[in-house]
Amino acid sequence: MADDLGYNDVSYHGSEIWTPNLDQLAVMGVRLENYYTAPQCAPSRAQFLSGRYSIHTGTQHANFAPCRPVGLSLEYPTLAEEMQKLNYSTHMIGKWHLGHHKEDYMPTNRGFDTFRGFLLGSGDHYKHSKKYGNRDGIDFYEGTTPFNNTYGMYSTHVFTRRAENIIKLHAKDEGKPMFIWLSYQAVHTPTQVPANYEAMYRHIPDKNRRRLAGMVAALDEGVGRVVQALKDAGVYDNSVIVFSTDNGGQAGAGSSNYPLRGNKNTQFEAGVKGVGFVSGPVLSRSGAVSEELIHITDWMPTLIHLAGGDESQLDIDGVNQWPSINSGTSSPREEILLNMDELEVSSHPRSQSTVFDTRIQAGIRWQNWKLLTGDPGYHLWVPSPSQDYSLYNSIAEGITNRKAALNETVFLYNINLDRAETLNFVDMMPDLAANLLAKLSAYQNTSVSAYNPPYDRRCNPSKNGGFWGPYVGKIRKSKTKSEDENRQQQRENRRKLESTKEPPRDRTETVPIIESNNGQCLLLNMLKREEERIEEICDQEK
Repeated sequence: MADDLGYNDVSYHGSEIWTPNLDQLAVMGVRLENYYTAPQCAPSRAQFLSGRYSIHTGTQHANFAPCRPVGLSLEYPTLAEEMQKLNYSTHMIGKWHLGHHKEDYMPTNRGFDTFRGFLLGSGDHYKHSKKYGNRDGIDFYEGTTPFNNTYGMYSTHVFTRRAENIIKLHAKDEGKPMFIWLSYQAVHTPTQVPANYEAMYRHIPDKNRRRLAGMVAALDEGVGRVVQALKDAGVYDNSVIVFSTDNGGQAGAGSSNYPLRGNKNTQFEAGVKGVGFVSGPVLSRSGAVSEELIHITDWMPTLIHLAGGDESQLDIDGVNQWPSINSGTSSPREEILLNMDELEVSSHPRSQSTVFDTRIQAGIRWQNWKLLTGDPGYHLWVPSPSQDYSLYNSIAEGITNRKAALNETVFLYNINLDRAETLNFVDMMPDLAANLLAKLSAYQNTSVSAYNPPYDRRCNPSKNGGFWGPYVGKIRKSKTKSEDENRQQQRENRRKLESTKEPPRDRTETVPIIESNNGQCLLLNMLKREEERIEEICDQEK
């Protein structure tokens, strides 16, 4: 799985970025050109691992922020746990982003035999650290143990080597099948890459695009090395390789989703149309392009079926897509719920429907049609970077991923005829729009509330040895009597010292700040919970 890889970041979609290994696998397998994900990292991963729509796991609202005690609920069995039941060895490598506030949420407690990688949504690709507000810490683990032996090593290379080593060791364990979730950090921000990969694209004038191209090159190389490791271990002929991005690309960081509308974090095609394919000698056909509807929840039942399990016993939203992928039959899907976030409501004064509140951000794909409601997010079309890097840069840098500033709350597109979503059919086909709104209403009746707990100050890495990691339910060391006495003495000393100073200003008081150059006087309201307000702003990760 790639992170934030855009539709136009692979050469088989016409990109100027060369991806020979991905292209070869796609040509030898089946390209999925009507494949959908969530518009953000954590919700996509939750759907992949649980086989359930976000509305059925409470993960429909936003990415999992470092200091919110949230993750994929323990009540939902994971794909890895189901694989373990089928006697598979299971390995997780790379980005987790499915909960870390309690140790129970970490990969080796969710069905994976081994884990090496990081827990949060992003971080430095070399230091393996994450700065979040005024908190800063290392984010790298071996199982449930903080692990920092990879400091200074590029994450794409670290995760590739880990996969190679697991495959080599697996070759010695004859008879036991293996499931690996290799979840690369690339090409998520920050855009960092070794100089030799960036140098391959020195002709690209836009710095962000050039660096992202280098990141894609390193990712593509890594995929090629993993495939070679499968061949060297003698297990390639019995392997199925699934490649997927978790969501659309971030144009503001050098990615491209051209010619699709929108960006990462939106319900438009650029946010939810995933780059994906299936490859490997097990497939009955190759060189195929599938236009059948497939959703990221479908991987769980599809892989369980391939592993010899009974996917019909799973209580999930995903469906087994193997007959469609392998034989070219019609997809068992007619529709995909893209998302429904009742906490994300547009500013329009009233709904345009009595069946479903169209101010709610929601989306559904049905046959060739796609209906969106509420505020879908950034709504413009970012041009192809290779056609005009200057224009691409000027538009990409202005992306905010927030409000769409549209006068409507219902959008109806024919994706088969208009994949760029340029023509809204809602006024021309009101009956179809009404039927799709009724479908959204039916889904709403089955949804669970979005779980979005407040920040927990205990998340600070400084309280965990400098590492991001579990912070809820930890047993605090009891203080001895002498420690209590020392603290009491320190408080007495501070009181004596402060009695000789000017009384401190009330934090809720408005304090004037030095006048700026243009003569305007700025005011700063120092509120008692200012730190939490800052953390709320930080929560909106790009």
